[in-house]
Amino acid sequence: MAIRAFCFEITEEDSLFFYVTDKEKILKTFRGTIKTTAPYRSARLIIEMDEPTHHILSSNPTTYRSAWDFYLVFESPKFHNLFFEKGKWKPI
Repeated sequence: MAIRAFCFEITEEDSLFFYVTDKEKILKTFRGTIKTTAPYRSARLIIEMDEPTHHILSSNPTTYRSAWDFYLVFESPKFHNLFFEKGKWKPI
């Protein structure tokens, strides 16, 4: 059975690429865009995906920040909370 991993990339042009991978091989790519809104002290990420999309991206993430880093938490109807850390992608 293949181990699926998920990662995504946000470009400087505000494009989002969400990858479903098996080790170093990308099995599927989902495309979308991001924008931010600032109704709170810190901006919130809003994701707009092309259809069809992946269940992980069915809602906007919650952003958690420290002084030097951040991570995003997505609420998946299938996996519940999924945490993504900022960094370089490494195959598992």
